[in-house]
Amino acid sequence: MKTKQIYLMLAMLFTASLSFGQTYNDTTTALDAFKQENSENNFLSSQNSSQMSTSSNGNSVFIQQVGNNNDITARVQSQRSDVQFVQIGDDNDVYVNLRGNTIQEKILQNGDNNSVLNFSGLNVESLQGEIIQNGNNQNLTWYGGNGISEKLKVTMQGEGQSVIVRNF
Repeated sequence: MKTKQIYLMLAMLFTASLSFGQTYNDTTTALDAFKQENSENNFLSSQNSSQMSTSSNGNSVFIQQVGNNNDITARVQSQRSDVQFVQIGDDNDVYVNLRGNTIQEKILQNGDNNSVLNFSGLNVESLQGEIIQNGNNQNLTWYGGNGISEKLKVTMQGEGQSVIVRNF
C-alpha cells in the first residue's frame, strides 16, 4: 500500500515539472533562422578540400549524429581516404561501399527520413563526392564512379525528392 502511494507522489511530481517545462518561447527571428540554415548548408563546403593531399597516407572517418534512429554503414577500401558523415535529424540512413586508391566523401543529412546509397564496385583511381540533403524524405542513389563525376556535388533541398546518379 505504501509503495502505491510513493508511485502516486512521484507521478504527480514529474507531471508538475513536465507541465512547467513547456513554457519555452522561441524568439528566433527569420534572419537568425536563415543564418543558421545557411551555415549548416555550408558546413561541408567550408571544409578544407586540400586536406586530403597534404595528409599522410592514411584513412580517416568522421561521424557526427544528432537525433534518433540514424544509421551509417560504410565500407571503404583505399590507400588513402577522408570520409565525413553528419546526420542531424531522425531516421536518416547512409550506406556507402566504395573502392579506389584515393577516396574523399562528404555527406550531410539535415532533416528526417533521408537516405543515401553510394556504390562503387570498380576500383578507380580517385573518388570524390559531396552530398547535402537539407529537408525530409529525400533519397539519393549513386552507382559507380568515373572521371565525369569526379568532384561531383549534389545538393538536395525541400521535401520528397529522389535522385539517381549512374557513372559507368
